[in-house]
Amino acid sequence: MRRTDLSWEGTRVAVEYDSSMHHSGSEKIERDAKRRTLLQAAGYHVVVVTNDQLKKIAEMDRVGHTLSRLMGKRQRIRIRDYEKRKRLLHARLLQLDL
Repeated sequence: MRRTDLSWEGTRVAVEYDSSMHHSGSEKIERDAKRRTLLQAAGYHVVVVTNDQLKKIAEMDRVGHTLSRLMGKRQRIRIRDYEKRKRLLHARLLQLDL
């Protein structure tokens, strides 16, 4: 059971998105916990992202930094208007039905 919401080939890094809609209730919470335990036992680093984190740019920045560190990558931002673009993308993503 190594299915994840998001992962990168060649890494042992996985992202699990815990939405309120699909990850609440005792049975679903138990299933998610078992899957995460199996992933961790297989050597994966599992990063969990919640609705609340998605709503806050600072929280998503932390998630991005954590993922970069776990994959041994350094973030290099070379775009002059990076912050503006990040805010626009974030606003567009929040319009999706997450």
